[in-house]
Amino acid sequence: MTEADARVLNGQTILLVEDEALIAMEIEMILEAFGARVHGPVPDLAEAVVAAETERFDAAVLDIDLGGEDVFPVARILQRREVPFLFHTGHGLRREIEQDFPQVPVCKKPMPGDRLARHLAALV
Repeated sequence: MTEADARVLNGQTILLVEDEALIAMEIEMILEAFGARVHGPVPDLAEAVVAAETERFDAAVLDIDLGGEDVFPVARILQRREVPFLFHTGHGLRREIEQDFPQVPVCKKPMPGDRLARHLAALV
């Protein structure tokens, strides 16, 4: 990683919604290495909804499946608040993404950390 890489997210606050602890820790370390401040990881839908409604973020990374619940209510809140976000998922594209979130980037797990950080940087 270069010095420029370490500034890609340059102090941006990123909401991380991910229910798999090891994946969440890895993403958190990656985002911090690229200069972000991470809020979370937030592991469940109820907590993510509260965070999306009440906290301030520059962008968000949303896992789609949170213990069997879809993250789409959080995505709608972020859209309403005009907070850019991307989906980070191991699942294929779902109809809801294509219909309700056609402009939102979908990053397939596993994705190299530098690519994830650059996708986020393009949003903020």
